[in-house]
Amino acid sequence: MRKDRFKEWCFIFFLGFFIFSYEFFLFDSVMLTYMVKAACPLILLLIWPTYRLHYIRGQVLLFYGVFWFLIFISCLTSGQSDSLTQFFKYLLKFSIVPIIFFKLAPGRLSDRYIKFLIPFGFLFAVQSIILFLLIFYDVPLKSSVRVIDPSMGFEFISYGWLGYANARQYTGEDFILRAQSWFGEPSNFCQFMAFPTVISYGYYVLTRKIRFLFYFLVCAAGMLITFSFGGFISVSGALLITGIYSFFMKRLKLRSYLIRAVLLLAILGGGLSFVERVIIPGADQIYHSDIPAQFKKVMGRSMENPQSQLIRQSAQADLIFETIKKNFLGVGLAHTYGQSKLTSPNAFLFWLVAGGLPAALALLWLYFFLFIRVILPALERRMHIVRYLAIVFMINTIHGLSVGFWMTPYYLYILAMMIIFYDTPPSSSLTSQGLIRSAE
Repeated sequence: MRKDRFKEWCFIFFLGFFIFSYEFFLFDSVMLTYMVKAACPLILLLIWPTYRLHYIRGQVLLFYGVFWFLIFISCLTSGQSDSLTQFFKYLLKFSIVPIIFFKLAPGRLSDRYIKFLIPFGFLFAVQSIILFLLIFYDVPLKSSVRVIDPSMGFEFISYGWLGYANARQYTGEDFILRAQSWFGEPSNFCQFMAFPTVISYGYYVLTRKIRFLFYFLVCAAGMLITFSFGGFISVSGALLITGIYSFFMKRLKLRSYLIRAVLLLAILGGGLSFVERVIIPGADQIYHSDIPAQFKKVMGRSMENPQSQLIRQSAQADLIFETIKKNFLGVGLAHTYGQSKLTSPNAFLFWLVAGGLPAALALLWLYFFLFIRVILPALERRMHIVRYLAIVFMINTIHGLSVGFWMTPYYLYILAMMIIFYDTPPSSSLTSQGLIRSAE
């Protein structure tokens, strides 16, 4: 038993190290960073035993296989060597999915595989809240500038163990910090904090243990002080889908998941359109109004800044669509090496440019399959942790339309865990861990 637990913790250690190596810069050395990113999946593949691939996991890998094949064809036809180099870099990130699928046996799952991120989120939140308060009350602090090679020389204003403060804004009277911990920017930190926040709340609902409620409140506070507009909209969108599906869809007695999915996606699309056309122009009015500077800096967004758009880089969509007309199979991934107008922070446009229309359609079909086959059934399991994994996945997916590309190890880890726990039948081990509780 102790030997199995030791192996489990070792697996979690390398898995977590692989995830965090992409979330923020652990080392200043480029070579050391690449060595860690390559070594972690290799260790996980070679040391731990491989189990039989279950049906739904195989379907998901098949969808991704078609997608990656189309991206590979685009990289080959682009005629640029950098395109293939970048392809294998992104494929390395994706390796976390088959690793989890093949290495974790459904019948012997432990909640440690998802619970280990809650303490990290709690510590990041406490760290960010402390720095937020110290800066707000103008407490003298010594800062330094950290230049990191992997980020192409980008400078971080570092307060050591208290994290970075690149998003510190002067309101005219006080400084307001948009929390980012050690992440590249507040929106990335907000995206990460969605997992410990929602999962800790899920554990509280399932176990009624007060410590998980405490974790939830602290993590939610850390997420809140990022003041990430995209993050807040993503959370609202995921909760909107969950609420509508829980309270209305089942009452309509629609047996088909396909019809339910189409209606929900139509509602979500209408909601995002409303935000893009009404809420964001309202935030622009706040930005240019005469209200107190503290509120303006936090809640205002200028329409002149492309980063204020919910569907990021929609203003440059014309350039992207013109490129796709000329290159039906996409332009590959060479443009992601350095800076390019074609490199969109919008996840869907990112892969539309890279793989063309075929790859974009393959990706859409994959997400539609996940929505019908996994997410909607998961939302029906009120007393199962997979319900909360599905909510986190929706938050991060919607957030990718603002900034992201749906291929970070952290995002793919959420996807893999959602499928793993959905694919696991109720068992005494899961029930004893609090992952499944009978409705009383």
